[in-house]
Amino acid sequence: MNVMMPIMDGYAVLKELQADVDTTKIPFLFITVKGDRPDSVKGVNLGSDDYISKPFTIQGILEAIELKLKIANQLNQKLE
Repeated sequence: MNVMMPIMDGYAVLKELQADVDTTKIPFLFITVKGDRPDSVKGVNLGSDDYISKPFTIQGILEAIELKLKIANQLNQKLE
């Protein structure tokens, strides 16, 4: 999710997803040009799983997604 979007910023989208029981457990990554420390801290404090600054590599994104899905899967298995 990008932070800067025209209608609703990424932070607001994350809050909306976390407020809905059906979407609260979806792994969430910010991928954005806003790479300053206060921006990334805000994203992580709101509950994002990662905050990746542009420019990025496809391999880096895939590795981040794979790691987050693996962690989510492990947590779900512990809950079952």
